[in-house]
Amino acid sequence: MRTVPLPGLTVKVAEEQLDRLSAASRTAGTRDLEPPEYQSAQHEIRSVLAWLWDAVVEPILAHLGYTSAPRDGVPWPRLWWCPVGALAFLPLHAAGHYNFVDDSPRTALDRVVSSYTPTVRALAHARARSRWC
Repeated sequence: MRTVPLPGLTVKVAEEQLDRLSAASRTAGTRDLEPPEYQSAQHEIRSVLAWLWDAVVEPILAHLGYTSAPRDGVPWPRLWWCPVGALAFLPLHAAGHYNFVDDSPRTALDRVVSSYTPTVRALAHARARSRWC
């Protein structure tokens, strides 16, 4: 277990981002939504995912040395997330910039296999009992 400073993350900001994501997800899932409203909701979702990347996920991946996709034939690294508070409701595994024009992938999906655990103790228990973790 390692500690990584995350200066762009506060409880208040995480809660605000969760509220933005929840509202945009509800809007995007509305039946008979007009295209401009749907596009606006999708933009809001991508904006939250970009914030999540910048404030939380990218600093952690950089600290761990996961700065690019694994080379062909190299096993993908597995990262266990143990989020608390509002972060437990945000999709850390989907964080990133989805502009599709950048050659260097800036998403968690392009760099690691994400898994979640509710507690570090639960992870330790699961790892002790399984050869797959």
